[in-house]
Amino acid sequence: MTSQIVLINQEGIAIASDTMTSLHIENVRKTRSSEGKIFELGGDHRVVVMHNGSVAIDSVLVKTLIREWSRQIEFPFPRLIDYVENFDQWLVRGIQGFRLSEHRMLKKAIEEELRRFLQRDLANLQKEGRVRTLLNVHCEGVNSEKDDRELSERLAVALAAYQSKYISSESVPKYPDLTSRKAGKLIKGAGIDVTQVLSDVVSENFRTSIRIEPTATLQMTLLDFCSSLLARRMPMDEETSSAQLNFVGFGTEELMGGLVSIDVRSLYAGRLRGVIGERQPSDPDFLGASAFPLAQKRAMNFILDGLDKVTEVAVLEAAELVLNAQGKLGEGQSKKIGACVVEKLRETRRERIAKPVRSTLSGLNLNSLIKHAEALVQTETLRAATREVSPTVGGPVEVVSISRWQKPGVQWH
Repeated sequence: MTSQIVLINQEGIAIASDTMTSLHIENVRKTRSSEGKIFELGGDHRVVVMHNGSVAIDSVLVKTLIREWSRQIEFPFPRLIDYVENFDQWLVRGIQGFRLSEHRMLKKAIEEELRRFLQRDLANLQKEGRVRTLLNVHCEGVNSEKDDRELSERLAVALAAYQSKYISSESVPKYPDLTSRKAGKLIKGAGIDVTQVLSDVVSENFRTSIRIEPTATLQMTLLDFCSSLLARRMPMDEETSSAQLNFVGFGTEELMGGLVSIDVRSLYAGRLRGVIGERQPSDPDFLGASAFPLAQKRAMNFILDGLDKVTEVAVLEAAELVLNAQGKLGEGQSKKIGACVVEKLRETRRERIAKPVRSTLSGLNLNSLIKHAEALVQTETLRAATREVSPTVGGPVEVVSISRWQKPGVQWH
């Protein structure tokens, strides 16, 4: 995990990042501090690339890719998005030179989504007792042919429901060049046994060997699940081990700095697969202050906006609990009133916290903006250190500023 912040006003850009990195080596997590996550391009470029998420794309370190790409850029580009598009094109051309394995990347993309499926779906079903008995039978190794068929059929139903909700929905756009049918051929051409991948992921999740005897229904459902997955621009979240690259800075024709993020999921079928975000701030004429917390950001969101999603949900649940305890409201009324409470809370924090904070950031000089960026990351580090689980944010904070007027344009603090 990572904590990073980008603050932008008319004076320039201040960037801060923690330096704790986690590596997964043979299913063991190794944590290291003092690993740089901000990479400047050098020369006259007023752009840096911030990295969070997975430290490698297939077997190649992200920092190696960025350094090699920056070597071939001769002149600054007019717009920040031009840097992103150039990196995208270069990465596809360089796939052979770096010996990136399409087979490994396809398999990893499938494994990750199946792990998320188990965490979101089967874990909830298991809590409700719907599959607990069935899985316990398999975990104990005392299963019959009937049990095998039942587990296979239940997996097929759960996979189809998850696919409909998270993958095949209209909110997840398709790649224009890759249909599900083409993706299915890609899987077969790469020699990937999706049933075996599912068995391995299920066994890993429940920490025991579970044998899945696939029915025809499960085989068809699973192949459709994987084909649809590879053919769509799946969003990145904190459970994903994909790499996120954040391009921050100025093109030569841009008065205000900006941020463009790429969720680099994989490379297959001749191009980079992921999501390239819109330039932020999206309004090119916007001259106010912007703040963009990246990755782990709950403490920073409290300071910048006064609220986060976890608190919103907690307020909603508390309001419903109190209203239901009164026993005077009809079914569904307490939920509506709770939603109104949360919306009023959003309006209040916008007026009393978010707007004053943005107003303050607008008037800061670059040195003060730098101090604010560093302090926000340190606050997130403190929150991470006080959580029950092992901290995933920490180490020294690295801080960089970018300006259209200072020389050099990118300076380290």
